[in-house]
Amino acid sequence: EYLKFNDFSKVERPTINPLVIGLQSDVTTRRNNILNRLDFRLKNGLIEEVENLKLSGVSDEILIFYGLEYKFVVSYLAGEIDFETLKERLGIAICQFAKRQMTFFRKMEKDGVQIHWLDTHQGFENIKLSAIELINSKFQLK
Repeated sequence: EYLKFNDFSKVERPTINPLVIGLQSDVTTRRNNILNRLDFRLKNGLIEEVENLKLSGVSDEILIFYGLEYKFVVSYLAGEIDFETLKERLGIAICQFAKRQMTFFRKMEKDGVQIHWLDTHQGFENIKLSAIELINSKFQLK
């Protein structure tokens, strides 16, 4: 009923001119980076992190809602899957999520949003310097 009396189509919206920076790599590199990060997370406390969250009172439902990694670890802790299955399925799920993100970025470009792609092969320092240069240029900073 509120919308009947308030026509938002006539509201003048501000022009938004965002600076969008994306990291670009080939599919193989992206997949390897994802799997290496997953391996690192599993070796450095991901399962313990979820156990501690559960011990502090966070429900499985909340954990599943808020994190892709958490969803699979909850299944592992419940005995529904073994460690190798956890690692395999979670790796696949993260790669699928990354693919959906790339689809989203392509749609943004199709809709006219300029994305400044920085090649991940140029290394962290060069990526950082390129990003700073883009920011300074966009916002006329020194």
